[in-house]
Amino acid sequence: MAAFSKKLLADLPVVGILRGFSEDESARLVETSVNAGLTNIEITMNTPGAAKQIRRAGRLVGQRMNIGAGTVTSGALLEEALEAGANFIVTPHLDAALVGRCVNAKIPVFPGA
Repeated sequence: MAAFSKKLLADLPVVGILRGFSEDESARLVETSVNAGLTNIEITMNTPGAAKQIRRAGRLVGQRMNIGAGTVTSGALLEEALEAGANFIVTPHLDAALVGRCVNAKIPVFPGA
């Protein structure tokens, strides 16, 4: 997975959220979104097969898009997201331990979003 690009986020500070889609639906949405100019997408970890979708999305878009994991609510989900190649993390709450792990791993984290 490509490293997080601050430039992609700064150029278009919008994050598309994919929740509850199948792997094939997610792949089509990621391809369509990047071709339309969207540069940031998160796949929520409460989606069945989220890690697999994150991996596939990263392969599809390379460095043209930031691919993140959303709804990260535990250390186990954080590890799963990072192993899948998520290059940013979104949590629905402020969890100091999760934020600290992201900071230590140099992964951008957006807590409480």
